[in-house]
Amino acid sequence: MDQNSVRFLLQEELQYLENILKNTQKFLGDYQETEELAIQEVGKFLGDREDLIKNIIKLEDDKNSKKFSSQEKHLKKEISRVARELVEIDARILDILSKKKKKIVKDINKVADIRNEGSYKKQGASKLVDIEG
Repeated sequence: MDQNSVRFLLQEELQYLENILKNTQKFLGDYQETEELAIQEVGKFLGDREDLIKNIIKLEDDKNSKKFSSQEKHLKKEISRVARELVEIDARILDILSKKKKKIVKDINKVADIRNEGSYKKQGASKLVDIEG
């Protein structure tokens, strides 16, 4: 693989990562509050992201064990910077999803409490399972 091919692979990888970053930032900007976050939207978002990540993995396999020029090293640093930003954003997404999950669990507990509140017969009442873990 010649240097132009390596540079092209690096530029393409950077472009994929920047697209993921842009889409992720837009996604987070659309959902500032956890109550607004729709699970279907998260699923679609993660599916789209997975496709881009698969392309990045293919590029990684193609460029492994190559020597890089200084310009290519600069591209690799930029790729690392964008990847670090994505990790930070992913942590925020996980926090949002965790809050959403806790809210759903609380709502389920409230419904179960209301259903069991008037029931004198506790035997046979459904048990709640800890799903927060």
